Amino acid sequence: MRALVRFVVATTKGLQWTLDLIVVLAILCLLALFALQFPHPESIDRFWPVIQLERYGDPILAEAGSLMFAQEEGDPVPWPSEEIRYFPLLLVVGLVAIRLLLRSAFRPILRSGRKYLQSREPGKESPRRGRTPAVKPEREGHDSSREEEDSTGEARAETRPAPEAIGSSDGPRNPETDSEGDAATLETLMAKIDAAIGERVAESGRLSARHADAMHDLE
Repeated sequence: MRALVRFVVATTKGLQWTLDLIVVLAILCLLALFALQFPHPESIDRFWPVIQLERYGDPILAEAGSLMFAQEEGDPVPWPSEEIRYFPLLLVVGLVAIRLLLRSAFRPILRSGRKYLQSREPGKESPRRGRTPAVKPEREGHDSSREEEDSTGEARAETRPAPEAIGSSDGPRNPETDSEGDAATLETLMAKIDAAIGERVAESGRLSARHADAMHDLE
């Protein structure tokens, strides 16, 4: 089945390219015939592709113009002529529309064939079929390790001393004893501060005396 679909896709693509190339060449020929109506160098008329284009293109345009613009049956319309001067442009518009229609007609066939081939490739299976089952042993090991961590944390929480027991190994604290100890500590600290201030004052006095002696010696 895949081989048949590939053949259909390749044939459709080749047919689309062939028809598209024919339409593009026809559009270019019509534009060239339309441009040759206007004044141009004579050397262009001696060019071989231009000779062949006028040889085969002029009768076709004359016949098509006679079918569409002839007033009476059997009355031919010559080409080139002023009556159907812009007839090639009208044909160009029609060919462009035909090209767009051909592309829109071939596009669904190519799209369906490509989707079918992509879905049937061996390396591109659906995620639901190629899904691998979860590895249960690893998950169980992970759960067991988490349970061990939880049990270790609970044991640590049980062995951790209470906040009231930290720093009170001799029993409960007495508020009166604590207040007396704090007052003694405060008095000791104040005495040290007074002693330090007295030393600083004495040192400043000695510095002033030295300064006065130095000034007396200078005089």
